[in-house]
Amino acid sequence: MLLEILVAAVLGVCAGSVTGLIPGIHVNLVGVYLVSFSLVLIKNFNPLFVAVFVVAMGLTHTFVDVLPAVFLGAPSPGTSLLVLPAHRLLSRGYGYEAVRMATIGGLISVLILSLFSPLVCFVLKHAYPVLELFMGQILLCFIAFFILRNHTWRKRFWALVVFLLSGTLGLIVLNSPCFKQPIFPMLTGLFGISLLMRCLFIRSEIGKQFVSEDLSLPPTALIKSVLGANIGGLITGIFPGIGSAQAAILGKSIFRHLGTLGFIVLNGGVNTINFFVSLFTLQIVGKARNGAVLTLKHFIPLLSLKHLVLFVFVVLFASGLSCILVLVYAKLFCRLVNVVNYRLLSLGVIILLLFFTLRFSGLLGILVLLVGSAIGLIPNIMGVGKSNCMGCVLLPVLIYFLL
Repeated sequence: MLLEILVAAVLGVCAGSVTGLIPGIHVNLVGVYLVSFSLVLIKNFNPLFVAVFVVAMGLTHTFVDVLPAVFLGAPSPGTSLLVLPAHRLLSRGYGYEAVRMATIGGLISVLILSLFSPLVCFVLKHAYPVLELFMGQILLCFIAFFILRNHTWRKRFWALVVFLLSGTLGLIVLNSPCFKQPIFPMLTGLFGISLLMRCLFIRSEIGKQFVSEDLSLPPTALIKSVLGANIGGLITGIFPGIGSAQAAILGKSIFRHLGTLGFIVLNGGVNTINFFVSLFTLQIVGKARNGAVLTLKHFIPLLSLKHLVLFVFVVLFASGLSCILVLVYAKLFCRLVNVVNYRLLSLGVIILLLFFTLRFSGLLGILVLLVGSAIGLIPNIMGVGKSNCMGCVLLPVLIYFLL
């Protein structure tokens, strides 16, 4: 049994490293594939092994997807805020350091959350029922904060426009019985295609990269960054519609003056904790804010405390292995960063995403993807946060809780 679990975890790490390396390909896509073949998988494999595979894959993805964000400028929704600070380091030849800092943030955050997991379980069990009573009002406050944090009224206006447009798309798509797998084409359009199109037309010069550990973060800033990551990650696990990007904004607002390195550590930690916390919420309150974690219910309908303990150890194992892989990949990226044809790579991924959308969601899915891509381009053009596109989930959830 132990050997099979170990093999499943290693295979999950391998799968997560692939999904994380390809810009625009989300771990949820593999989750969709697994769900579509769930009957076949359950018939031929122990459901527990499949669940371990999913956990290791999802966790690894959160570590590896920092690479396309740093070196290709093609982030996932969770690493969208990482691009600008990472590019500052990349332009100076410190792309490897940016990846290393994000990896440190993810690893330390996982260790801290694992250490305090009994406390997290206790808080979730007793606090969530109370918070759920006021969920609509709390989400409304979060939304107001995310929009008003923009420094000018022009940016606030466009942030609101993006939020409402993406929210309207979410209301239509999520409440219509006509769409198969509606979330995938919607999020792929809003975050994947629109970001890849940016890579098609914008290419900045990158200097020679150095594989070094010259940059360091003061202990105080490191502690604040990791604490911010854990607080932000817990918020994403508790409140629906709040993603890693929004959690990073909240963490930065709580712990100010982190600097470029500190914010990269925070962002790397939030992205990983977002996935990790979803395992706790799935077992304790029966809900998860991560699509890959939700697929576990198809293989283990009744998630017990023993399952949760096993998954925590899988997360720790996958985190250690992922850190090694990410740093090895980062050294390889440093050698290839000025050789890769980004436009050709981005075009290939766009075609691949169109194929997957057609395969899972049909022609209506293509329509949703195109509309989502158009909305997703607005933040790029108007200079507002891409995180406002999470209105596609936040607005339907807000209406559900308020009405």
